[in-house]
Amino acid sequence: MITVILKTVFGMLLLILLGALCGRLNIIDGATQKKLSALLVQVVQPAFLLMAFQQTFSNAMLSSYLLCLAMAVLAFALMVLVPRVLFKKGTLDRETLLLISTFPNVGFFGVPVMQSMFGDVGVFYLSTMIMVFNLLMWTYGVVVISGQKLQVKTAAKQLISPALISVLLGLLFFCLRFTIPELLATPLSMVGNMVTPLSMLLVGVAVSRSNLREGLKSPRVYGICLLRTVVLPVLVAFVLCRLPADAMLKIIVTLSSGFPCASLALVLCVQYDRNSALAGECAALTALLCILTTPLLYLLLTFLIAL
Repeated sequence: MITVILKTVFGMLLLILLGALCGRLNIIDGATQKKLSALLVQVVQPAFLLMAFQQTFSNAMLSSYLLCLAMAVLAFALMVLVPRVLFKKGTLDRETLLLISTFPNVGFFGVPVMQSMFGDVGVFYLSTMIMVFNLLMWTYGVVVISGQKLQVKTAAKQLISPALISVLLGLLFFCLRFTIPELLATPLSMVGNMVTPLSMLLVGVAVSRSNLREGLKSPRVYGICLLRTVVLPVLVAFVLCRLPADAMLKIIVTLSSGFPCASLALVLCVQYDRNSALAGECAALTALLCILTTPLLYLLLTFLIAL
């Protein structure tokens, strides 16, 4: 399995570098980047998630899904609590720090990694992290970054994202044992298969447009990157490995907890006039750092699970 992960992350690194080159040469300019991001979020990723739920139904698999959902909730609870303890009120850029350290990029990074490791079954269980991510980002995340009370109507509208709709629809199809006709399944799979190259190219473009030089000079950026990609997932690993759950579920939730800062966090920082430069630097650096930390985290997990 470690060989699979290394091949995957190396392939992702090459795609990120290609995306960075496209960004530098302006082959993918700002307008194109936005359109491709919209295509990924609204079409490609939802198609991929929907097809991942085309599994043969069993009560055992449904029970495992619900257990994985509970583990995802526990992981996010830790990722919310620890930054709040570390960044007390009055900390400079506290809102930005809380948002970028709490939320991992479970979509762009999670899907290709879990697909390579476990196939569609891995994405099936990863959808629990995507579901909890969406629910928390548009409630807790918006409250944190805006500094205001939750606006229920606004949050409800944002919660209805294409990814969440695909997850809920896919779960319904799974429970009802409904198989998508091949006439539709084939094009949906073809569209969904674009998720890895497109997402990594866009990560590379984002890296090319970030100020990595400034980020590499900042001890605070290093601290946030280590918290996001090392400290929080290791903490999640130690907690989850104590639970009587299947090893695959522990691996999926823990590795997802160590992915880079969510790109949506950067979008919200821009929207609410927070420190978007800091968010961009951390997002770019954690994206590169995860190429190294993901395999190491997997090795730690296999050791802890074997104990």
